Amino acid sequence: MTRPASFLVEGTLKDILEVLPKISNNPKYDVTEIFKLDDPEAALYRYFAKEISTKEKKTIENLIKDTYYLAHIGEDEAKNLKYLSMTNYLLPIEKEVYYVDNEFLNNYNHYVLKDKYPELPAVSLEVKNTVSGDYLIEKERREEDNITFKDFLDFHYSVDELKNICRTHKIKGFSKGPKSHIIQLIEADFRANPDNYLSGYPKSAYALLAYLIIEDRNSISFLRAHGLNLAFFIAAESFRGLTYYIPADTLGIVKSFFQEHQMDPSDYIKSEDKEFYEGLPALEEEDFDWEADIDWEKELKDVDPELTEQAQSILEYLENMTPEGHVLTYLADIYGIVSYTFAAKMLNHLLEENNSEAEVKAIAKDTFEDSELKEQVYINPALVDVYPDIEEYYEDTPYYEPESLEDLTEYDDKHLHGQDPNTQDAIKFFRKLIKDNDEDFQLMSIDLLILSPLKSLITFEDADQILQELKNADSVRKFNELEAKRQLKKIYNHIRLWKYRGHTKAEFDAMQNN
Repeated sequence: MTRPASFLVEGTLKDILEVLPKISNNPKYDVTEIFKLDDPEAALYRYFAKEISTKEKKTIENLIKDTYYLAHIGEDEAKNLKYLSMTNYLLPIEKEVYYVDNEFLNNYNHYVLKDKYPELPAVSLEVKNTVSGDYLIEKERREEDNITFKDFLDFHYSVDELKNICRTHKIKGFSKGPKSHIIQLIEADFRANPDNYLSGYPKSAYALLAYLIIEDRNSISFLRAHGLNLAFFIAAESFRGLTYYIPADTLGIVKSFFQEHQMDPSDYIKSEDKEFYEGLPALEEEDFDWEADIDWEKELKDVDPELTEQAQSILEYLENMTPEGHVLTYLADIYGIVSYTFAAKMLNHLLEENNSEAEVKAIAKDTFEDSELKEQVYINPALVDVYPDIEEYYEDTPYYEPESLEDLTEYDDKHLHGQDPNTQDAIKFFRKLIKDNDEDFQLMSIDLLILSPLKSLITFEDADQILQELKNADSVRKFNELEAKRQLKKIYNHIRLWKYRGHTKAEFDAMQNN
């Protein structure tokens, strides 16, 4: 089965023309007045930017800044786009995922932000058709999200068909009442005795219900559900044929039926879909105790051998490290390469000590005994092969200087734990990719596979190496590479990078502009 492609859905200037009067009754927004101007398109975008909220402006700019190829946002970000959501430049394509048109973002960047960011690539017709198809399916699913049992029966069944349901289930009192009365009788009996309606079917009949439970939604795309059995009277194909669905207020009853009969939904779906759905339930917000001791020996059993080896090596490395060694490790992690002069300055400031450069050099040698040392610097071992000339590359860039130990240690922790608002969604995205559901193992994996490699990139284009490592890791599920790269860029734009001597990209850009 292929996605519907009966027509292309995409934003146009007409969308903005129609939205502007809804924002403001300013007479200059009249279409006749706009097209008298030398550049109507530029005027439309500038008028639009002038009228929308600061939050909407910021969300649009962040999208332009963080997007690599296709722009996708979650439900919370989409709520900020009050007026863009009135256009076809913003389309829902999954339950909590929205697509934002590159043409709009490029034009906004050009006319409003004065080409502040690089232009995004043009989207191919094939991709546009795919997005349009996903939108049409999601639009239909959203229409069905709140359909009630009463409305479902009223739409799909005639009076005679409803009476046959009553006869089959020995419901009395249906012969003289109107259609609404018959529907009430059936609904009351179904809710009181769901087993009478759901039990006794062959295994294949339960597949559709199993998919709905796994997706935790009362509808499913025909792309995944095509060919499934519609044996139950509460299941139907949508009017346009894009979805299969049940009344929204019966999904809880279906879930309870499966639980009470000890039926595992994954036993009823297609074998090729099991890996797709494995672990897909949404990551819940939790109050993690990040300071709690972790039994790493226990956590590292039966996981990716390569990650286990790396983690064990790190644990052994940290076990006997002195406080000075810990600080130097953090400094190396943030800067990649650090002069002994600066290392001594930071060590003495953060630990309130008075170490000489010679003492710091000795501590560094003990801390990084397997590293290749030079006379004036100590080197993070991971940096030697990746970026040997980093010291010269940004020799005129001042180091980022943390004010306290807390500043030094908490910055990356906030990203890793999803507490930084700039990278929360990205961290959640990558946590869902880790097969092991234990949060500690997920964080360890993200640190080893994503955060640490990102810091050492020469340019973001080298992020393909990180994606390749993720694809090869046994502990990582299959993923959409374009979306993963977009999420990587979010993190890359907000963490402290080696090539900027510990500054974020925004901090470095600000220094350059000054």
